[in-house]
Amino acid sequence: MSHKIDILVIGLEHVLPKVANWYAALEAENIHTVIYSLDQFGLTRKMRAKLGVRVFFVPEFLGVVSRWLVGIPFLIFLLCWFRPRHVEVYDPEIAGRFWSACIELLRRLRVKLVILNRGGAFGYDEQSPQKKLWLARLYHDARCVIYKELYMKALFIKAYGLEANKLALVHNRVQVRAEPSVERSGKPIALYLNNFRRWKRPDLCVQAAAWVCQQIPDAEFWLVGDIPNSELATDKHRDSVWSYFDRAELQAQAEALGVGSQVKFFDFTDDPMQYYEQAWVFLFPSDLVFCNFSLLEAMERGVPAIISDVQDGEKIVDDGVAGFRTPQTSQAIAERALELFGDEAKRRSMGFAARKKIIDDYNLSDMARALAQIYWKHAWSRDA
Repeated sequence: MSHKIDILVIGLEHVLPKVANWYAALEAENIHTVIYSLDQFGLTRKMRAKLGVRVFFVPEFLGVVSRWLVGIPFLIFLLCWFRPRHVEVYDPEIAGRFWSACIELLRRLRVKLVILNRGGAFGYDEQSPQKKLWLARLYHDARCVIYKELYMKALFIKAYGLEANKLALVHNRVQVRAEPSVERSGKPIALYLNNFRRWKRPDLCVQAAAWVCQQIPDAEFWLVGDIPNSELATDKHRDSVWSYFDRAELQAQAEALGVGSQVKFFDFTDDPMQYYEQAWVFLFPSDLVFCNFSLLEAMERGVPAIISDVQDGEKIVDDGVAGFRTPQTSQAIAERALELFGDEAKRRSMGFAARKKIIDDYNLSDMARALAQIYWKHAWSRDA
């Protein structure tokens, strides 16, 4: 049996379901992948067991020393052994020194590179002039750039001078699972499941809880996604696009509003299904909603969504059908949550419509076929 593969993936410091499931789905298209990972957050091993993706880990037996002395030669070995059609690079804007060195070595060796940007481009303005120059060279040498958010296309054209035909949109999609139960009983639960970045506005969920709990005292608002002790929650990052709320700040807000016992906080999880199966509604009042992975997952589980009425939100949530799009105010969010908490038939109907939207427009199998076409067109064909 040949050991040749199609894609060698580098630059991932953690493999989440939103990433690893892409490669698991590509196996069905007879496209084979190997991931080379640092696994700094301990999630890669979990995803390997869960999704069956093939992973090699950067050597760490001597700490950082072995990473540099052995990790880079081992990358070259993987290239020679597997002979991939291309190497896929993730978010070079936020790559650390090790991955940046690997990427530059591959660029100089003229290895076929495909860049997949999941959000690193959002912090372009914060890069140093030297880093911007390096990124420009890298993007121009890449065979193509796959981006996941609609706003990124204009950024790449403006910042790097890339031609539009070098860019390919592949937004998040999710696996369609067995039919969920949309029935709920007990305390009404509104769920926010995302990280606590400030631009995602988890604070509005806390404020909406105060409005809702005035009328439904036993309602609960669950905020899932805290990253305890993360440097991202420190003062260093508060003025950046990556700025986070920390739990203590949101808890203090809930206490001040009199809903400290109704607003509950949970750490980041790589097993969100347990929360979707209990939620009555899903809240995502973010400045940007397209195409949030957790939002799609919740809708696939039949949970109607209440999202902010911002650009491109209509592509995900049909207002009044699969959920609601509301102004970014706590009162507007609360009014819609109360409407769904008080009307079981409407909540269930919207839950069914939300799942149908995912099946029709955002299912993972369609994405795998789209990715395969992009690879053939931009990286693998003789013309490319």
